Amino acid sequence: MEPNINVVKFCFYPALIAELAYRERPDDIKLLQVTNAQHIATNCKEFISLINQLDIVHNHKAVFLGRFDTPTYLSEHTDIVVSHQWENPLNYFYLEVCWQGYPLVHNATLCTDLGYYQDNNVSDRARRVVEAIDFHDSQLAQYLGTSSARLLRVICRITLNW
Repeated sequence: MEPNINVVKFCFYPALIAELAYRERPDDIKLLQVTNAQHIATNCKEFISLINQLDIVHNHKAVFLGRFDTPTYLSEHTDIVVSHQWENPLNYFYLEVCWQGYPLVHNATLCTDLGYYQDNNVSDRARRVVEAIDFHDSQLAQYLGTSSARLLRVICRITLNW
């Protein structure tokens, strides 16, 4: 659900993460939905060329969509959120995702205790996706309980430091 207008918040890295998770667990990943990406998936030759190299795309398990209202889209279409940022280590979207209890696989260094944090290693982040597939639902009550305290710490950090 990144804006996909520059490399700061761009969908290609999460698509690679989803690709590796899909290769490991193809039956567990029904669909990769990339929002805010319709414009590049239809108009950018370079993006189209790269994305068409992925098995998840070849197997018709990926769609590239327009913009959506975040809470509605999450509640109607999402099981796991995979996000990526570059030099933008905090995004209010991450807070919203975790507050609502969705597993967030991310690399945001200012909120490493939220969701399923992992640095920029694609393979390691794909493993976090598989971890979320395997354990998130069974640990949802714990996730929600700890997320609220962690969100409060992140919000206090934002308020005090910025």
